[in-house]
Amino acid sequence: MFQPGPGGDFGVLDQNATLALGGGVPNPKQAFLGSSNSGAGFAQMEGTPHGAAHVSFNGRINSVPVAPQDPLFFLLHANVDRLWAVFQTAYDRFNQSDVKTYPYQQAGDADPWEIISAGLWPWDGSRSHLGNLLPPGTRQENFTKSGLVTNFPGNSPQLLHAIDPYGYNDPRHYLGFGYDDVPYDHVDAATS
Repeated sequence: MFQPGPGGDFGVLDQNATLALGGGVPNPKQAFLGSSNSGAGFAQMEGTPHGAAHVSFNGRINSVPVAPQDPLFFLLHANVDRLWAVFQTAYDRFNQSDVKTYPYQQAGDADPWEIISAGLWPWDGSRSHLGNLLPPGTRQENFTKSGLVTNFPGNSPQLLHAIDPYGYNDPRHYLGFGYDDVPYDHVDAATS
């Protein structure tokens, strides 16, 4: 759990410091995702700015089981997604088979749910988090109950789809949105 530093500062990194976590400064070819556990790479953003931002607010956002009930949760995670897109674009990290883009390429590299070809929860039938993570609305103190959560036939997103959100390598992966500070040439390539 993050604790505030002297003067109440949670040490939330700004955008430039977050992007520098990937090691691409000054040599962009050296940028890599890494692991939030290794202490190296862009994945360190799981701690800060992501984790530090969660606990820097009062309310439900700073409690894991109920954080999605706080509207700030979605603002925070939209920014985390944006930072990921900025990192990918700045360092050309769209190649799904490159370990600098995503390190867990095959069985044995990490837990099965972290491998690049793994299905995403809850579409994976909750295999990624046995026993404790069921679709939204089915576990206590989590998401608001909703009848809108449906496992649509044929909809089985994988981690690798999140690495190509603009459809840069495969137009079927395009998620249908972009960010003002990320070049839209990826979007154009996917829709033309």
